[in-house]
Amino acid sequence: MIQMKDKLNNVLEIKCDICGVVFDDKAEIKEFMCFDYQMGEKSLYPNADVKFDVCQDCFTGAFPEIFEQGDIEDEIDNEDVFENK
Repeated sequence: MIQMKDKLNNVLEIKCDICGVVFDDKAEIKEFMCFDYQMGEKSLYPNADVKFDVCQDCFTGAFPEIFEQGDIEDEIDNEDVFENK
């Protein structure tokens, strides 16, 4: 979790903790998933602090079943459609 901030606490540069690429473009920084939370008492790692930053490419790559739109369109095309003739 490496972030460079200015005096007003605005993020100027951020590094993805998965791929290691450093981003300094404001639009790309806004697309980052920044995790900073504490796990619950009954979790696998009780009360552990979880902090990491993930770029959009790594995040969508980690969950392809959520972000791949082709599968959804294929399912719609293959559904039985009732036609009134």
